[in-house]
Amino acid sequence: MRLRGQVLGVFVMVAACGRGGGPSDADVTGAVTKAAKESRGFADLTGGTSPCGVMNAPITEVKKVEVVERGQEKEGYAPVKATITGTCMAQFPRCGADKNSLCPPAPTEFTTKPLAFRLKKDDYGKWSAEKAE
Repeated sequence: MRLRGQVLGVFVMVAACGRGGGPSDADVTGAVTKAAKESRGFADLTGGTSPCGVMNAPITEVKKVEVVERGQEKEGYAPVKATITGTCMAQFPRCGADKNSLCPPAPTEFTTKPLAFRLKKDDYGKWSAEKAE
């Protein structure tokens, strides 16, 4: 009876660890948030038609990362598709009386389409994300 309880305990611990040791939703959120804030390819992240992408506006806040799909881990990375909702500081042209000047940067909301990321774990067990091509 004791052995059965130990086996059940091990099974529960393995199940709690997630999909084969891959990134949890919290790991994905943290890694994608960091990648989005450090991104220089704003149009790629927010979509070429959003004000954030068109104006190459820096992402100032990531409000939500939603995991849409997970792929099979392979070759040292875990593929994940996720959407990002947040705010960027977009600067729109033709503001005020002078139609040739730029408006001051203003917070602008965006939500991405599902984006593909590759999550990799470093030597210290921390996940990082890079946008997959």
